[in-house]
Order: sequence, then structure tokens, then C-alpha cells
Amino acid sequence: MKETQKIEFTNNRNCEQIKYFLFAFLFLGLMIFCILGIYTVAAPRWTQIAYSRLDWETFGGIYEYPKTQPYTLDYFIPLIAGIYILIGLIFTLFLKKKVKKQNIHGLLKVFTLLGIIITSVVGTGGIVLGAPEMEFYAYNAGPYLTWGTEGNITQDPTSGITICWHSKFNTPSQVKYGNAPDNLDKLAVSSGIGRFHQVPMNELESNTTYYYKISGFKIKQFRTAPFGRFDYSCYLWADPRTNNGYDSAIEETNMPKIISEHAKEDGIDMAFSICAGDITARGVDYKTWKLWLNDISTNDFTSNYSHAVAIGNHERHDDTGAVNFPNYYPYQDKKDVHFSYSFDYGRVHFSILDRWNTSDPWYGGTGYAQAEWLEQDLIEHADTDFKILVMHNNPIITNEHHGDCSLIMNVAESQGIDVIFCGHTHAYQTYDFSGGYLDPGSYDQMVMMIGIGGNRDNLCYNGYCRIDINETAISLKPRLACDESHFEEFIIT
Repeated sequence: MKETQKIEFTNNRNCEQIKYFLFAFLFLGLMIFCILGIYTVAAPRWTQIAYSRLDWETFGGIYEYPKTQPYTLDYFIPLIAGIYILIGLIFTLFLKKKVKKQNIHGLLKVFTLLGIIITSVVGTGGIVLGAPEMEFYAYNAGPYLTWGTEGNITQDPTSGITICWHSKFNTPSQVKYGNAPDNLDKLAVSSGIGRFHQVPMNELESNTTYYYKISGFKIKQFRTAPFGRFDYSCYLWADPRTNNGYDSAIEETNMPKIISEHAKEDGIDMAFSICAGDITARGVDYKTWKLWLNDISTNDFTSNYSHAVAIGNHERHDDTGAVNFPNYYPYQDKKDVHFSYSFDYGRVHFSILDRWNTSDPWYGGTGYAQAEWLEQDLIEHADTDFKILVMHNNPIITNEHHGDCSLIMNVAESQGIDVIFCGHTHAYQTYDFSGGYLDPGSYDQMVMMIGIGGNRDNLCYNGYCRIDINETAISLKPRLACDESHFEEFIIT
């Protein structure tokens, strides 16, 4: 009887078909996982145009392949593998029940073992490869201060500030604050729970020191601006995107740290700072944003003092719509003029111009909309003592790398702009409005290109400009990181 029931697996046609089917099922699964794996390593993303991880080293030098968020496909491969194997096991059990007399226990064991191996390998690989990727999304950075915008209105530095930070986990946007570090009796909140936080604070007292505390950070402080006209010093630099590599420590020397140390040595109470763009290598890449936030948090550079940013072309690198930029900065994207805004601080009106226009989304000539916005902005603030324009590209150099800025220069001359600060070219130079080079001295108007805010290969070529403002003049004092004092001075009257 036993011999009658025993059927050799290899001689049974039905079992042979089942065996071939299941091995084909396994082979197909392995091929699918291989294709998915190759895709996650080499394929361009939907946020990219021309690059893949394999050719990124060729195009991007030291930077890794950019990412905007954890890719669903990367982390769902283990789940896909598990579901695939589960379906195979269920189908095998169904066949075992269907073909009652055929012995397919051996094949079932083999299939189960292969399923466990595949799921384990793919799952472990997903965790191992995914952990480093997730690490740079989960971090605390900041806090940093700026003045937010809504439409054409920017927060008044005498009565408002916006506190921003990035949290490791999704948390509420809440800030405790008050007039003493041991008396944080007020609460400012912003709706929603997330990792990107922007909490505007308004109706503050002018010329007043406030202390504030965010969960996960130490107590910080800031001071609102006084009313009226007063003397002060601020700092400006540009193009810090090349400052550090991905493995740089937070404490590594960078321009904010250098400026903080120089200000302390010189006995300067910094009012605020401005960066003229290219604060990150690629606007689409969260890693380079993390580096920027680490830099400006050094020595509480922007935790205790506000700062403003003029968006550069690299903030739009593979992110021409600047989708990431508003995650970090509370600047509203306005039709045609985008992230252009302005504010008054004491005797000076600052116009921050976004030069990007949709007709030429890489470097771009400035469009009529930006020129009209700037002209109207300056007309509305004609009564200020001085006017400073900050933009990323150099308006004097006109070529395919900078675009045409003749419209802006026409407005600058007609509306009496005193100083134009810019970067983009990683060099230092000064010009008059006609494009001639300027030696140190006293002038009515000038352009300063200060695109030396980050050079990790030679720190001594890093530089910035200190701006001293008094009743009669603006003093511009450019300085290199290794210099004991500023190397020249320009006076604007």
C-alpha cells in the first residue's frame, strides 16, 4: 500500500510543472528586485532633469546625489519582497492541497528557505542603505532668526521677528519667551506639527531684549531694533555653499564663526547680517541645507541676531520653483518678483532682489517685473538716508553666466541707490555704476562683489564686509578671514 501511495517527485508530470512554475516565479521575483535595486542606485528622480547617482560624481564633484525626501521605492523594497514571497507561499500551499497525492514538501521547503533568504537580504540591505539616508532628515538645527514676509509686507525689525528651526521629529511649533531667561511667561505658536518650524512674533517692544526657548535647544535671545535713525553695524557675505563637505563637524570653522569672533575682537555689537545667496549647493538637496543651518547656528550667529537672505541660483539648482526654500525661510513667493522683499533698519532701506525669471531659469536676465518692483519699492522709501540693494548676481558683469542687468542699473541710478552688494562670482571686486574698478576712497555710489564667503580649501581667501552706518555716511570694511583687520575701506556719503 505504501508503495502505491508513494510517487516519485521527478517522475510526476504535474509536480514537474509545479516545480518549473515556482522556480520561474522565484526567478522573476529576483529579476524584479535586481531591476528595482539598479533603479534606486542609478536612475534619475522625478525632481531631477539630467543627473543620476552614477554620473553625479562626474557632474557634481564632492557632492552626493541630491534628494528631496526619502524615496518611497527605496524603503518599500523589503515590503514588496515580503508580499511577493507571501503570495508564493500561499499559492504553493494551495497547490499542495489541490494536488493531494503529489509530494511537494521538498519544493515547499526550498521555496520557503529562498523566500526567507531573499526577504532577509533585501530587508537588511534596505535598513543598512536607508539608515544613512534617513540620518540627515532627522536632526535638530537652529534656531535662527529672520524677518518674514507676507505679500509686499516684511516684518518691522522694531516690533517683529520670526524664529525658525528644524527638528529631528515631528513636533509642534511653539516658542516660550519673555524679558528674562528665568521668566519665559509668554508663548508664541504656529499651526501644524512637522520638522520645519517658522513662528512669527509681532507686537514686540522696540529696542528690547527678549529671551526665548524651544524644546530641544538652550535659551537664546534677541533684541528688537530701536525706532528712528541710529548708528549700527551689520555684516554681509555671499556664496558660502562651498564652505564644508558632508562630513564636516558642526564646530568646523566657517564664515559665521569667523564674523562672530571678529565682531567680538573689534567690540562690535552686530545688529544683523545678510547673505547674498548661494547658501546651499543644491536647493533640492536636504543635506546641503543641513550644512547651512549648522553653519549659521555656530556661536549663536543667527540664534541671537537676525539675518536676511537674497536667494541665489543654487537655491534653485534642480529646484527651479524653489520648492525647498520656503521650508526654511518665511519669505513669500510673489508672482513675477518671487522672493524679492525689503525692510528698513534705522537710517537704511534694504532691498533684497530675487533676479530669477521664468524665461531664463538658470542665471537669467532680470525681467521688467523685478525692475518695476524695485523702482516702486525705492520710490515708497525715498525719505530714508541711505539705500542698499542686495542681489546674488553681479549687475555689472553681463554675460551668459550673469544675465543682463541693465534694467536694474537704470533703476539704481535713477532712484539713488548708494550701494549694491552681490556675489555669484567667487571673488572680490569693487566697481562704479559704469563698470569701472574702484580704489578705496569716498564715493556717492558703488557696487561691491563679495562672493568669497566659503572656500574650504583655503580659509584665508574667505571674506566678508562690515557695514558701519552713522548719520553722515556708510563705511564699508571688507576683511579676509586671516587678516587682523579690514584691508581697505570705502565711504559712501
